[in-house]
Amino acid sequence: MRTAVLVFAIGLTAGLIGGPQVASQDKSEWTDLLARNGEDWVRDGVGKSPWRMTTDHTLACAAAEDSLGPNRAFGDGTFKFEYRFRAAEGGAKPKYNATLYLRGAADGSWCRLALGEDCGALTVALAGGGDRQKTVEVPGPAGLARAAGEWNQVEVNLSGKAVEVHVNARQAASFVRANAGKTRVALEVAGSEVEFRNVLWKSSK
Repeated sequence: MRTAVLVFAIGLTAGLIGGPQVASQDKSEWTDLLARNGEDWVRDGVGKSPWRMTTDHTLACAAAEDSLGPNRAFGDGTFKFEYRFRAAEGGAKPKYNATLYLRGAADGSWCRLALGEDCGALTVALAGGGDRQKTVEVPGPAGLARAAGEWNQVEVNLSGKAVEVHVNARQAASFVRANAGKTRVALEVAGSEVEFRNVLWKSSK
């Protein structure tokens, strides 16, 4: 599931982002996307769900290949969330893989943000002529992610035809020319045990 990590294709224009939100900002502007404990989210998988909501309002996923996202579309605005991989006990160091996936509703183009080994990288698929798609890889700087077991903070800004990402208060990848339109979002896992919390959205309109 490494077409890169999490983002369904996009409506976006450069220039929205001033970095991570400061703590003094009015939190009432943010919508808690886990306020209903994931009951309004849609899973893309078969069989028994690997997802569960813990008592401390954390969305946890077992080591599986699955995805889950809000059953709604988003326009311009900002996503914020925290994630961490569960550290493996003993044995060889595992590969940690998960993504944030955004897909445009109309033309099938999409964008994924890597959260695992290549944290902060973007993979963007743009619709071309006929059935063709052009895929663009945008790497992020090295060393963005913290060690397994530690929480990471991610902010994804969508504006017009631009997407910009910050991880742990550092700028990661950005891309301009993603197709505009409403965006659907999903958290994707690929064989790693991972947890998400404080999944927030704020519209810029």
